Amino acid sequence: MTSLQQFRITLTAALLAYGCSASAQESAPPLGLSGQVGVAAVSTSTYLGSPNRVTVPAPDLGLSYRTRDWGHIDLDGRSGLSWNAEVGAFWGGVLLGVDPGRKERKPSGGFPVPGDARLKGMGDIRSSAQVGAMAGYGPVGVMVLKSVGSRGSEGAQFSLLTRHAMPVGDRLTVTLDASATWADRKMMQAYFGVTPTQSASSGFAAYAPKSGLEKADLALGAEYKITDHWTVKGNIGATRLLGDARHSPIVSKPTVATVGAGVAYQF
Repeated sequence: MTSLQQFRITLTAALLAYGCSASAQESAPPLGLSGQVGVAAVSTSTYLGSPNRVTVPAPDLGLSYRTRDWGHIDLDGRSGLSWNAEVGAFWGGVLLGVDPGRKERKPSGGFPVPGDARLKGMGDIRSSAQVGAMAGYGPVGVMVLKSVGSRGSEGAQFSLLTRHAMPVGDRLTVTLDASATWADRKMMQAYFGVTPTQSASSGFAAYAPKSGLEKADLALGAEYKITDHWTVKGNIGATRLLGDARHSPIVSKPTVATVGAGVAYQF
């Protein structure tokens, strides 16, 4: 698992991929068990498309067990559980994560589920498990995610992503991440659609989006090693809603900025 990940309030496909895949440009963790424990502060929108923002503390926790021949198993507090393997510049893996859903009110707590009071009448999107697979060559990869069970959206997403990591001296690493995400009709309807019943309850116009491009993400991150074990991190990113997602009546701002900073102990 890469040591630098996007600080995001939602578990997007891009976050899952960046957390679980390592490009050939980044140094691999040592064999055996490694990990990090830290805390960050994150400022982002209350949900994708919201005009309102929230700043919250967020844990930065992760464990990785790397073998010589069988890849590595990663457990991360934000992206979930994954198994990954590399053969030369080729890499791939599978993962189990969580789609946190969305509330029709502003949630409380240290690291809340996305939601806002302006969505009153839309109902909650319940959290659900997600399964996925990913593969790539060097810094470029693809990922497929599918919500399972009947609790949440039951939708699927497909992401094309890339990462470029550039060491600057012995202690500083700068990382550029970019991705584009396509979503099926179920995912688009759950997060950007408005049924006639929801329209009557919320006041938003009824809207039935089709499957298609959902969003594009771009993030610039930096990690500086204070000592061999302690690091400070910073990240600034933007998400741009596209296609039918952008034109949803619940979307007030199609471009969302996210800023994060934190400190972590690595072992």
